[in-house]
Amino acid sequence: MKSKTFTISFADINTSGSSGTPVEIDTVMDYEMLDDKKEINSTQSYYPKQVFFLNDTGIDIEIIILSSPGEVSDYTDRPQYYNYIRVPSGFSFVNDGKFNTCFKMLVKGIGTTADTDLRLDFYSYTYFK
Repeated sequence: MKSKTFTISFADINTSGSSGTPVEIDTVMDYEMLDDKKEINSTQSYYPKQVFFLNDTGIDIEIIILSSPGEVSDYTDRPQYYNYIRVPSGFSFVNDGKFNTCFKMLVKGIGTTADTDLRLDFYSYTYFK
């Protein structure tokens, strides 16, 4: 199973909490495709279907999962139409793979007293055409 781990420093979480600007995670995993001559002829992009993290940062955080290029563009144009999901300190977040993919994840702290980095695990990478 293809997987990837990202870490957001507690300093970045605190900065996002004071500025209101979320930390953006681009979850893409690119694979170079080889032809018969073992030369690169294209790149395929894979995105995760599952996300897991334990919020042990010391503060509540909020997240948004954007699941397609269109949704990323729409969020950029009209962020007021998207609501953050609150994940309290000490709780974990697990999605069950119900969304197609996770193109981007936005994370911001609520407050500025985080004292531990946030580790995010992304699983079940699949090819997106």
